[in-house]
Amino acid sequence: MAARLGRALLVSLCLLCSGAARPANIYSNDFRLTNDEAQPVKLSAFSGRTVVMSMEYSRCRFMCTSTFTKLKEIRAVADRNNIPLDIVVVSLDPANDTPAEWREYRRMRDLSGNHWHLLTPRPQDMPRIAQLLGIRYWYVGENLVHDFRLVRISAQGETIAEMNNYDGDALRFLR
Repeated sequence: MAARLGRALLVSLCLLCSGAARPANIYSNDFRLTNDEAQPVKLSAFSGRTVVMSMEYSRCRFMCTSTFTKLKEIRAVADRNNIPLDIVVVSLDPANDTPAEWREYRRMRDLSGNHWHLLTPRPQDMPRIAQLLGIRYWYVGENLVHDFRLVRISAQGETIAEMNNYDGDALRFLR
């Protein structure tokens, strides 16, 4: 029994890491989320626009800070090059990322403008969204840890670029 469970887990991890479980269109899984203004949002609302999507959580003080620094760089490069772009950040911690927490996160990071979207999914949807975006996360004790990953999604909802390290070139990622 343990060996069979171990094999099933290994196969699942291989599928997740290979990206085989990702759909061609992220918007086809129309999850219900809440934005930092407590308004309901569906991912399909971004259909027709190019977005950079990532997952973070407002209380993170390590990876998320680095991710947001790179997202701000990408936003600035998009502005300088007249590239229309929305940045969508989905919470990895829906139990704690309330609209008020995201508003404070926005204020502390000076995220002005309507190109930034801080969204909290339903707790049961968060693991599936992470899987679809290829974002790995795990717990060390009570601490949530996750990898760095940004995904550029076309207006049709297809993944067209991925950035998996901090040294990625922002302009190349956007083109």
